[in-house]
This record gives sequence, structure tokens and C-alpha cells, in this order.
Amino acid sequence: MNCNNCQQSFTIQTDDQEFYKKMIVPVPKLCADCRQQRRMAFRNEKTLYLRKCGLCQRNILSIFSPDKNFTVYCEDCYWSDKWSAQKYAQEFDFNQPFFEQLKELRKKVPQIALYKLSPTSENSDFANDIAHCKNSYLVFDGEGAQNCLYGETFYKINECLDFYRLIKSELCYECINCENGYALRFCRFCENCNNSWFLKDCKGCQNCFGCANLINQEYCIGNKQHTKEDYDEFINNLNLGNHIELDKIKKKAEENFLRHPVKSVRGYKNEKSSGDNLYYCANSQYCFDSNELNNCRYCFQVMQGAKDSLDIDIWGQNVENCYDCAGVGWEVRNIIASYYIFDKCHDIQHSIFCHRGCHDLFGCVGMQKAEYCILNKKYSEQEYKKLLPRVIAKCRQEGIYGQFFPVEFSMFSYNETIAYDYYPLTKKQVLANGWSWKEQVIKSIDLSLPYCKSCNNNFKIIPQEKEFYRKLKLPEPLKCYNCRHLDRLKLRNPRKLWDRQCVKCKKDIKTTYHPNRLEIIYCEQCYLSAVM
Repeated sequence: MNCNNCQQSFTIQTDDQEFYKKMIVPVPKLCADCRQQRRMAFRNEKTLYLRKCGLCQRNILSIFSPDKNFTVYCEDCYWSDKWSAQKYAQEFDFNQPFFEQLKELRKKVPQIALYKLSPTSENSDFANDIAHCKNSYLVFDGEGAQNCLYGETFYKINECLDFYRLIKSELCYECINCENGYALRFCRFCENCNNSWFLKDCKGCQNCFGCANLINQEYCIGNKQHTKEDYDEFINNLNLGNHIELDKIKKKAEENFLRHPVKSVRGYKNEKSSGDNLYYCANSQYCFDSNELNNCRYCFQVMQGAKDSLDIDIWGQNVENCYDCAGVGWEVRNIIASYYIFDKCHDIQHSIFCHRGCHDLFGCVGMQKAEYCILNKKYSEQEYKKLLPRVIAKCRQEGIYGQFFPVEFSMFSYNETIAYDYYPLTKKQVLANGWSWKEQVIKSIDLSLPYCKSCNNNFKIIPQEKEFYRKLKLPEPLKCYNCRHLDRLKLRNPRKLWDRQCVKCKKDIKTTYHPNRLEIIYCEQCYLSAVM
């Protein structure tokens, strides 16, 4: 069948059809990529604004710009007992489109300014979607950062700066998909490495520079073994504090990487699974950047596990029987077409930001510890079970049941969300789709502040950041945080699979490397035999 958005053909697999029957939802009208784009268009993680709390009237930071026509509460007010989402309950109107009714409800129910589990973080005001962080600035989507700056997707890290997907690491700079790293600079896809520069796909290495595919090595430069004395002399003679010299070294390292094979997809301990950056997954297809998936498909960045679920973006942790959702986690099950449902919830459909043990909800917003509600209105169990089939039948008639909210329903403009990072579109393209675009206010250049050589906007270098560069003998950046973030994303492969052949054994493989890429692509067996 053809996707209703991009018009490309896509196939509904037999396993998918069985899942849709089990969940009693219709088959999707969009391909997997367009379904992911639609969910991403609801996730503003990094664009922060100054506005007032709608309850205490304090100046606060928020993912909602002040021109957004929503009531927004600071985290303290939102988690307090000073208000109740049930106060805004609506009677379901069978003569009005469901999404129009939900839109009206969403406009009235207060939204949380930043997605934080307050008060678990300290001195980390300029951050979103975090927990248990301390003294951190512009970090997003993670837990347990201390003294960290400018990064996204992390777990238990300390004194790290400019990173993406960093786990249990310390003193790392410009690192991507690294775990258990210490004092790494410009490294990606490395594990258990320390005191090294410009590494790629290395494990257990220390004091290495510009290397790829090494395991348990020390004092290597460009994949060649050196003595400690030679290595120390090489490092001491580098001028890494100069941008011109640093760019030359980066280019040379990338040239060396191209001389070494890469595995078709990254990950390990997977069984009958396809995708990239998968770990401990079984019977899961077309999934990316996820851990501990079991019988899942089209899941992205589900780092804490899920089972028997399709089309899930971010989170996990005992997630089961969920479909077409963004931000579900922490022991939830039977969630359909919803956004941010967490903390022991079950049997919820087409709802937004409901949590703390909610169950049996349809079209609800901001509910907690609630049951048997439609549009935030409470019913008895008997009344709910009598009304729900009628509501579902109406949504089926409208052709919207079981599918995630349309992009135009998002609370954010397209270019405020991470959809813009992964599926960049021009303003003209966005508006042609009927979606919203946020006009950014471009200030005149202040010559007393650095300005980004990519987007020409001013940006600040805070004292904590200056000290980090001084400590690591690195130059201050020439680009703003967001442009540096986009540069890091370009060093990761797209969440897409192509059919290719292993360069060595000629076996047919699926890989995230486009056929036009220059890398030497090996199947897993050939790669392991080459690097072990």
C-alpha cells in the first residue's frame, strides 16, 4: 500500500497484521518513517522559552513559548495539590469531531513547563526531560548528570560536555554513543575506553589516538602500535587548542576510519532482530537505539525495554502491549496512540500526559490516579464500559481511531521539535503540509558575544564551560549548541535500512549505510573475524 503522506509504498507484514488484530486497531495509513516523524513532531526537547507560571506567576523556563495559548504551570505548581485536571472535564459530544473536543480540553488543562521529575534535580534549570541531575546546563532526555553541559540522551555521567547518547562516563567531550568512558575526546561508538582521542568502534582501549576497531590496546596512533614515550611525545606536540590544527586532525582521523571495515549494523546479544544500535533484543524488527526489546517493531530510543509493542518512541521499562505512542514507560501496558503515559498506567487510549496509576481512560489530558474517564469526565465502571464502544465507533467512523495524533494537533511548531532534526523541512514544505512553523526572532549581532559561524546567532560561553575548555586545553567553540548538536547527529547513521552485500563474503545484508557511502561494509561474522 502507499503512504498517505510521502506516497511511498510500504508493506504490512504478517506479524504486524496479527498485532493490529490483537489490539483491535486498523492498519496504519502511513509508512514507518512518516509515523515516526508524526510522533517526533510532538516532542520539543531543546527549545526553551521564558514565560510566567499560570498559577504562581513566577518567571519560568518552558518548552512552550509565551505566545502559545496554553496554561502552563511550573514544576512545583504542576505537581502540587492546588489543582485537578478533572476540574476541566467535558461531556463527550457525538455531533463534534473527537480531535476538536480533545483540542478544546488540552487547551484548558494546565501543561507542565518542563518535563522534569521535580524535585529530583538541583541547579539544573536550563534542562528538560531529566531526573536526578545536578549543576547541569542545556542537557536533555536523561538521568543522573552532574556538572554536565550541552548534551542529549544520557545516564549517570559526570563533567561531560557536547555529547549524544552517553552512559556511565566522565570527563568526555564531543562523544557519541559511548559507554563507560573516561577522559575521551571526539570518540564515538566506544566502550570501556579512557584517556583517548578520535576513536571509533573501540573497546577497552586507553591512551590511543585516531584509531578504529581496536580492542584492549594502548599507545596506538592511527591503528599503529607505539611505545609510551613515542605516544607521549606525539600528544605533547599537538596543538589541539587551535581550531585550524584541530580541523586538520579531525580530517586525518576520518580518513583513517574509512580504511577500516565497519559492521553493517551496531549492537550485540540480539536474536532474530533488525535495526541499529540494538542490545539484548529478540524477535524485534526495524528498531533503533533500543535495549531489551522482545517481539517489537518500529521502536526508536526505547532504552529501558519493551515487549509486544509497535511504533514506540523513547523510554520503556516494563512496557507491554503498546502501540503508536511517544514517551511511554515505567510499568505501563495496553496504551494506544497516546503521548507521555507513565508510572503504572494501563488501558489508556488517545490521551496526553497521564500518570500515577491511571487506567481505563480515553481522550484524557493531565490526569493522575484516575480511572474510567472520557475527556477527563469520571464515570462509574459500568457507565464507562457502556459508553466507550460508542466513542470508539465514532472515532473509527472518522478514520482516526488507533492512530497517533496528526502533526497539526501538536502543541509545537514543526521546527521547534526533534522531527526537524531528523526530518528537516523548509518553511515552505512545512506550511504546504498544513503544519505550524515558528518564526525565530533573529537579534542583531552583539560583537561582545561569540556568534555561531553556522547560523549567525549569538551564543554564550558560560564560566563552567570556559573552565572545561581550559582544563582539557581545547579551543572555545565557533558554533552554538544547537548547530553543534546537529553536527553530532550527522555522524550517526539514519534510522533506515538498505540492502547491500558484505564486501568480504558477498552475503546479502541489511545496513544503515546507504549504498553510495564509502565505508567498507562487513557482515557481523566477517567484521568480528577481522577485528578480534
